[in-house]
Amino acid sequence: NNISKDNKAALLTINGGSVSDNYAENGNGAGIVLTGKLIINGGLFSNNWANNDTVIYCNNAAEFTINGGEFCYNGAVSTAISAIYGVAEINGGKFYGNYADNIDLLFHLSAWQHVGATESRLTINYAEFYDNYATEQSTTFGLIDVGQDSYLTIEDCLIYNNDCGYGQLFFLWDWASEVGQTRVFELNGGKIYNNTARNGLINSSYSKNGSQIYINGGEIYDNTISGNGGVIYNQNGKIVVTGGEIYNNKAQVGKGMNSANGGAIFASGGSIEMSGGEFFDNTAETNGGAIYMTGGTFTMTGGRFEGNTATGIGGAVYIANGTFNMTGGSFIGNSAASYPGFYVNGDINLGGDVRIEGNTTSAGVEQNVYLATEDAKVNIVSPIAEAYIGITKLDNSGVVAEGSGYTLQDYDALALYCDGGGDYTFTVNKDSNQIEMGERSAHEHVYSDYRVDATCDEQGYLM
Repeated sequence: NNISKDNKAALLTINGGSVSDNYAENGNGAGIVLTGKLIINGGLFSNNWANNDTVIYCNNAAEFTINGGEFCYNGAVSTAISAIYGVAEINGGKFYGNYADNIDLLFHLSAWQHVGATESRLTINYAEFYDNYATEQSTTFGLIDVGQDSYLTIEDCLIYNNDCGYGQLFFLWDWASEVGQTRVFELNGGKIYNNTARNGLINSSYSKNGSQIYINGGEIYDNTISGNGGVIYNQNGKIVVTGGEIYNNKAQVGKGMNSANGGAIFASGGSIEMSGGEFFDNTAETNGGAIYMTGGTFTMTGGRFEGNTATGIGGAVYIANGTFNMTGGSFIGNSAASYPGFYVNGDINLGGDVRIEGNTTSAGVEQNVYLATEDAKVNIVSPIAEAYIGITKLDNSGVVAEGSGYTLQDYDALALYCDGGGDYTFTVNKDSNQIEMGERSAHEHVYSDYRVDATCDEQGYLM
């Protein structure tokens, strides 16, 4: 190593300068070995190489702060910059051209391996990460990996043109089975674009106890994933989307993966909560143009899905053996071979001012809420007078909706329309608390004190 501090009370401050061209064979920390606190104010850290933690080797809950500087062309078998077993903060700076042969491209967070650390936290503000890469043999972990009792927060960074090989940008993991361990990823702004990875940019596939992923702002776009999850791949965890734009991401077959589900999110179990944000123009080569979920619950109270595409089923959302709750937001103009809006093998609970319209199959047929069996129906959980919902029902007749914890009113039926037009009407049956679909040549809709009588032709247009 070039610089060494082995004292928890020690403080090392680097103001500019260069730590470059160092090499640690069969060891850690070609640049800095630290047990204590480190502050870096600018400088150049380049062309260093070690087996692990090449630039900074932080031991026993060390803390460090990086304020600017350039970290470039450093290499490692594992972790080209640093492992973090304590608290770290990065304010500005550029990280580019670094590489790893196996795991952890840049940073590794964990409180599990070192007794001195009860948790690890890394907050990154206004930094830039680009042109970092993993070799094709790198099969797990990511640009930054988040281990036991660890927290990663991204604020207004630029993260682009990184090639993660068989890994990801952010990898949330644990090897232990203890309940209560925490792994949290939070994105509050910035841009993440034009990166390549396998099974998500943010991956929690090795997290036995589930992870927490929060998307509160920023833009995630033009990323290409081999396998499942164009942005997020999560197992048994919690995904919360409150804002931001996620668009033009693609899940494609490749790198040993024979399926490509979820152009933006792949979730196995757990939950997705969406109160804001937009998913548009994402693509999946298999199912779920934006979201693919097996098991678990997706609750949507706001936000927008538009222009997402799946080659197979579920232009915007595919949910198998799960529950879909929607009381706000919209599905507009999505496309798939079938179920172009959303596919749900489970309960569909609708309410509020939702809009589900203009979703079409690859053959150009409008299918919004597609009720493909005689018994299929949606549950109405709150008033839908301000909603606009297209319905495709087998044989265009029978029950399409049922009140669930809510007593249906006549005006609720006015929110529904028949995909593809035609002489069909929707009527509330007060005795059964259901909405029924039937054929009729004259439609009577009541709006407050006004009654409108209208007749439609076979295409559903007013005559």
